[in-house]
Amino acid sequence: FLRAFNYYILSTLFTRPNTQMDISNLGLPLRLNPDDYSEASRSTLEELYQQMISDLEIAVQHLKPVSDRTRASKEAAYALLARIYNSMLKPTNPDQTIATKAIQAAGSVLNSGNVAIETDATKFFGSSKVEVTKWPSGTKHYFSSALNSRETIWLLFRTSVTSLGNCLDAEYNQSKTGQYLPISNDYFNILNKYPNDLRNNLIDKSYDKDGKIIYADAVHQAPSINCNKYSFQGGVNNLGSMIVFRATEMYMILAEIYAKQGNVAKALENINNLRKRAGIEQFTEANWSSNAYGIKSLLDLVLNEKRLEMIGENQRKWDVYRNQKDMIRMYGFDSDNYLEEYQGGTIVRWNSKEIIVPIPYGQILQSPDMVQNPY
Repeated sequence: FLRAFNYYILSTLFTRPNTQMDISNLGLPLRLNPDDYSEASRSTLEELYQQMISDLEIAVQHLKPVSDRTRASKEAAYALLARIYNSMLKPTNPDQTIATKAIQAAGSVLNSGNVAIETDATKFFGSSKVEVTKWPSGTKHYFSSALNSRETIWLLFRTSVTSLGNCLDAEYNQSKTGQYLPISNDYFNILNKYPNDLRNNLIDKSYDKDGKIIYADAVHQAPSINCNKYSFQGGVNNLGSMIVFRATEMYMILAEIYAKQGNVAKALENINNLRKRAGIEQFTEANWSSNAYGIKSLLDLVLNEKRLEMIGENQRKWDVYRNQKDMIRMYGFDSDNYLEEYQGGTIVRWNSKEIIVPIPYGQILQSPDMVQNPY
C-alpha cells in the first residue's frame, strides 16, 4: 500500500497525467527489490500505473478493515485505487472498463459499513449557519477532530505544532503563529455565489475596526482570507492533521465519472449529497445549467464542486491538468515570474512543460540512463 501511495505522490510531481500519455510516456524508476543496485531508468507511464494497481490489488486482500484511521486499511487501499483509476479517465470518451473499476473501488469504500460522510452540518462546519469566522475562530469543525470520524478513511496524525520538513505531511505543517493557507479572490467569490454556503465557516478572515476584510497584501489586493482546515485540532491554533482520504472524495470521484459518461442524474445525485450538507440549493436535471456559478458543462460543475469542497487538500492542480484544462491563477504578483500572463493573472496550459517538475539533478548525475523532464 505505501509503495503504491508514494509512487502516486511522485507521479503527480514528475510525470504527466495518465490522460496525457500521448505527450509523454515517461514514468518513474520502478524499484521493487531492495537488493537491486542496477542503474535507475524510467518506466513507461503504463508500467507505472499497472504497478500501483497491482500493489493495491494485493493490499486490499491482506489489509484489515479500518478501525484506527491513522493506519493503512482495506478501505484506504480501495480509496487509492478509486483515485488512480479515476485519474486514468480522459474528460471525453473515457475507458468504460476503467470507469467501472473506479466505481467499484469507490463503492467498496462507501459500502464497507466503516466509512460514511458526516451529514451533520454542525459537526462538519462547526455550525448550522454561516458564522463570522474571524482569525483565530477556533471553529470546531470536522477537521479539528477527524481522527474519530467515520468521514475519515486515512489521515497522517500530527500531535503538535512542529517543523518536520521531510515527513509525509510536510506541505501541511503549520509552524507559523499566524494565519496560513491563503485563498484567492476567485475562490472566495465563487464560494459566495451561494451566500448561505456553510463552507464559508472553513475560511477565517481578518477584519478592521469597521468590520471590513483587510488586505494581507494591499499592493496586489490580496485579502486576508485563509482556509482554517488545518487548525484548532484539540483547540490548538495551527495544529491540524493531513487527511489523505475521506468519504467525500469518493462521492466526488463517482460524480466525475458519471459526468464523463453523460449520466446527469447520477452525477448530480453525488454532488447533491455534499451541497445538502453545505446547506445550499441542490441541483436537478432541469435547473443545474442555470446555476449561480455560470457553469454550463456538467464536468466543470462537478470539478467546481470538488474545488469548493476540498480546498487545501492538495488535489486541485492534478484535477485540472488530468482533465486537460488550463490552470488560471488570478494573483497579481504571479505576473512577475516566468508564467504566461492572462487577464491580470497567469495561466499554465494543460499541455505545457510547466505542469511537472524536473528530475533532481543529483539523480541525473547518479543515473546516466535517467531521462530528464523538459524544463
